[in-house]
Amino acid sequence: MTSGYRWIGGLGMLLACGVQAATQQDIDTARFNGLAYLVKSQKGPGHWSGAAGLGVQTTAAVLEAMQNAGISKGGTYSAGVSWLVNVEPASVDGLARKIKALQAAGRNIAPSLSRLMSLRNSSSRYIWGVYAGFETGFPDTPLALSAVKAGNSGAYPDRTQLLATTYCEVLPSQNADGSWSYVEPTTASPAASLSGAIIPTAYTLIELVSISAATAGFTYSCGTTYNLANAMTNGANWLLTKKNADGGFGESGQSSVLETALAYLALQAVRPADTALPAARDYLLIGAGKPRADGSWAGDPLQTALALKTLPASVLADTAGNGIPDAVKTALGIGTSASAARDVMPGNGQAQSGRNQATALSGGGLGQSFSYSLGSSFTGPFTLTAGSLPDGLNLDGATGVISGVPTRSGDFNFSFSSSQGVTTASISVVAPAAPAPVHVPALPGWGLVALGGGLLAILRRASRLRDPE
Repeated sequence: MTSGYRWIGGLGMLLACGVQAATQQDIDTARFNGLAYLVKSQKGPGHWSGAAGLGVQTTAAVLEAMQNAGISKGGTYSAGVSWLVNVEPASVDGLARKIKALQAAGRNIAPSLSRLMSLRNSSSRYIWGVYAGFETGFPDTPLALSAVKAGNSGAYPDRTQLLATTYCEVLPSQNADGSWSYVEPTTASPAASLSGAIIPTAYTLIELVSISAATAGFTYSCGTTYNLANAMTNGANWLLTKKNADGGFGESGQSSVLETALAYLALQAVRPADTALPAARDYLLIGAGKPRADGSWAGDPLQTALALKTLPASVLADTAGNGIPDAVKTALGIGTSASAARDVMPGNGQAQSGRNQATALSGGGLGQSFSYSLGSSFTGPFTLTAGSLPDGLNLDGATGVISGVPTRSGDFNFSFSSSQGVTTASISVVAPAAPAPVHVPALPGWGLVALGGGLLAILRRASRLRDPE
């Protein structure tokens, strides 16, 4: 009862100071508009992409945000799952996120889980680097640990390895101030890489909460006595030092949606009643980090998905049962019938050239001079925003001319920005056709004998001409 009065009193102080707190309507509106943005921004193949090289991470995060809203079927969701099934992430980070998202979707993750285990830096501990053979790092190790647990029906398969990892790798890597850096501290680590950061600290704390529950009552010795509960407390306290005046979290006093969302999820896991949580949510919903007019956070699917994950889990009404909740359809401006959702699905006959389906530009020949002007249809300046041009070709940002000599054949998809916005296009480079084979008619046996005799006579005559004696 006392805590209830304290909460009411705190709310009264906020109101008295003229500071508004996010309401349930703010939460609902942000959720509906954010999900609508994700539906609209899905690419034709089924994935979501933001920053270059983060397609897997972004798609996995979007699927988890949809699952948090009770969405687990329909064309949009299924296309994202199918794309994720068929992509092979190069990094441990991407592979771990893929495993978690697909496990929640009920898909077979055994091959991916086996590959993740093969990328470990130690056969006796659960430690990973960014890539196979790279030094142990964060958040790669906690993300991979989370994937291992998800792939084993929510339980870590080997408690001894888990304890060895925690007490011999994770806890010793915590900095004196309570933070974690991106790499495990070693004598070879550059000093600049050892500074604590919000992203590795947040992911490590989230996983330590799961580890503490799984290892309750168990102890482990690794030369030095470490206290798991104290490590989590110190980590949470360090995160709070990154809280800024606007309620958000960020390095150097500058809040960001990404860091605020991750700090929120970590603090919520370690101490769900922390007083910094309401302010962080207000920053994301009605403060400086609030959604844009298009429903996104920072115009990025990854940050939008992470912000949506900070909202309470919910199952949204879906009258048509097609995977797009009624409230999201309203935000999209479409009807609530099953057929209405087809208008927003990328591909499948409804693709829009230049948006979710690449516009085919003039093709080129391998090793042949190529030139194509984007300026004939668009107004500059031009900038390549995603994908890549064929090897050997370059884009002139002022004129929009793509020129050069292609050095590799294949289909190349890319996006470019102009005054008309971002457009997706493709250029096909075709190798020159091989010359038609010369057909030599087969000779019967007697013909081969006659031919051989004729050649022998010619050789003898040539020999006599060289040496008349």
